This record gives sequence, structure tokens and C-alpha cells, in this order.
Amino acid sequence: MQLQTCVAAALRRGVVGEEEAKLNQLSRTNLADGFEQSGLGSLAEALLTQDRVVQF
Repeated sequence: MQLQTCVAAALRRGVVGEEEAKLNQLSRTNLADGFEQSGLGSLAEALLTQDRVVQF
């Protein structure tokens, strides 16, 4: 099971993964282990290819 967070929503809430930390020149990350950040394209692909998507 993939655990994905919306990169834009996460940044607004102060959740930063490794890639975003590098892009924004931040020294730390706080994205929980097991999660990855993704965009709307990943959500659209999941909706088309998976039989279930849990969103909250």
C-alpha cells in the first residue's frame, strides 16, 4: 500500500520531505517514514488504475 501526501497541502501545513527540503534550501525534513509526497497526477493515476483509494 502506498502512503502519499499532496505536496502542496503538506507544504502549507509545514510537512517537508527530502526533495522539497532540497528545493527550498531547508536543513530538515519531517515527513513520517513510509510516506511519499506526490502531486495531482499521482492522484489521477490512482483513481484510474486502483479499485480503492482512501483519501482524508
